[in-house]
Amino acid sequence: MLYFDGVIIVEGKGDVSFLSSFINTEYVVLNGYDMPKETVNYLRNIKDREILVLTDPDEAGIKIEENLSKTGLVYEYIKVDITKCNKNGKHGIAECEKDEILRVLNKKLTENNPFREHLTVKEYSELGLADDKNRRNFVSNSLCMGVCNSKTLFKRLNFNKVTKEDILKLWK
Repeated sequence: MLYFDGVIIVEGKGDVSFLSSFINTEYVVLNGYDMPKETVNYLRNIKDREILVLTDPDEAGIKIEENLSKTGLVYEYIKVDITKCNKNGKHGIAECEKDEILRVLNKKLTENNPFREHLTVKEYSELGLADDKNRRNFVSNSLCMGVCNSKTLFKRLNFNKVTKEDILKLWK
């Protein structure tokens, strides 16, 4: 497993499924052209981590990058060779050869795991975040985490080094 201590923005869940099979990092899925302002705010509030945009090498991917450039977000756009991203007539990140992804991300990846758990599953559950949507929304909104389900919020809290104590301070 390789690691990237940052965020990779992709178009869809298929991209995450493919990439996460060999790269451990935080992924933000745009679901095509959709760029909710909460997601953009979350990305703007990321501190001390690099943001990469890895969209399909097609018209839609280029349009997404153009839309992102208008947000003022600081990121690096990663281009893949479209001739190495082709399966069953589709051209996209999920259809890329693994070697092509490794080539374009070569200098960004490490074999050393930079991640550690700052908030355990037990603590997350004890805080009532696992099963209380109102609490999750409060924490997510307070910390500019974007629109999150339970699993995504848990991951984002850990990627952003949020602890149980940090969350308890929000409630005081």
